[in-house]
Order: sequence, then C-alpha cells, then structure tokens
Amino acid sequence: MKETVKTTVRVKLHSLTNRKADLLAREYEAFQTEVHGGDADLYSATDQQASKVQRQKDPNPGTEQPVVLRNDVFDVAYDGDTVLSSWWVKVPVFDPEKEQGNSIWCPAHVPRKDAQLVREGNLRDSELVRRDGGWYVHLVVKRSVTVQDRYDDVLAIDMGARWVATCTFLSDRKTTFYGEEVRRIREHYKQLRKSIGKSKPR
Repeated sequence: MKETVKTTVRVKLHSLTNRKADLLAREYEAFQTEVHGGDADLYSATDQQASKVQRQKDPNPGTEQPVVLRNDVFDVAYDGDTVLSSWWVKVPVFDPEKEQGNSIWCPAHVPRKDAQLVREGNLRDSELVRRDGGWYVHLVVKRSVTVQDRYDDVLAIDMGARWVATCTFLSDRKTTFYGEEVRRIREHYKQLRKSIGKSKPR
C-alpha cells in the first residue's frame, strides 16, 4: 500500500556574499512588515504568502514569522563540481536596485542523511528562517512510501512502574519482563538514602 508523507529537512545557507545576505535580510524584514499589517516591497509570490499568513494566523505584534517560499518560485540544485558548495538553493527576493522580483542562488548545506530524499522527493512550499544570525531553509519534501498492511505477528508492549516494559507476541503469548536491573539499582539507592538518613552528623 502506498502512502504520501511529508518530511521537513533543515538546510543551512552558508558563505553568502554581502549582497545576497543583504537581500535575504531585506526580504525577511519586509515579510515581517507585511504579516503584521504593514506595507513593503516583496517578491510577488512571497507577498501573496505574507497576506495569507496575516489573514490566517494574525500573528502577535513583535513575533517573527518564517518567510513562506512557494514551491513554484524556489528551487534546490546539486552540483558536485562546484568548489564552494555542492548544494544550492534559489531564493526569490525583491531587488530594490532593479525595482522588481529577482532570484539569488545561495550555497547550502544539506545533511548527508537527507541528500537522497532532497534529490528524489517533490519539493513543496517551504520556509526561510533566521536563527542565531544564520539563515536556514526548512525544505518540505513530499514522497510516496510503501506501508505494509499485512503483518506476520503483533508485539504488545506495556510500560509500567514495577516493570519498565512487559512484552508479548500475539502468536505464542510468550511474555518477557524488562527492568530487573533497573529495579535492582533503584532498590540499592533507596537503601543507600535510607542509611544516610539514619546516620548522625559528626
């Protein structure tokens, strides 16, 4: 059985030129102005998303909202031959010099464990986030996975205080108790605290 799932991958932008860093900061601040009811120049698609956030969330004054990147105007690309970075993210921004929307390619670090997912998955609307002076893109990747709908057996697990876990398979009803060592250590420290409490200070 196939099922569609969404996964968020945290991608860090790095080695930004001053111009790119300034354009990102400008777009981010303009987005904050828009979502709090103000008026600012934004990339047209991002401007629409700001209005949507303002209308649906009505964020509290002073709070920062991630910039919503519509999936049809941003992109992620891999180029293993590039010295500066193998991964690049295209971020839509408003360019005040040209007085129109533009896009900038930013070097990015994609976690190795998520590289295949980003390559093969379907990118959805994502977010540009500023955190601790750095820039991150929270990529939302949509993919289809196979979900098993028939199983050979069922394992039941009961979590408890006396026993950390009690497990049994439905097929043979064999039960296993886990936590004997934990109980031994717990009892040891209980007795230790008891003896310390009885001892008189010198």
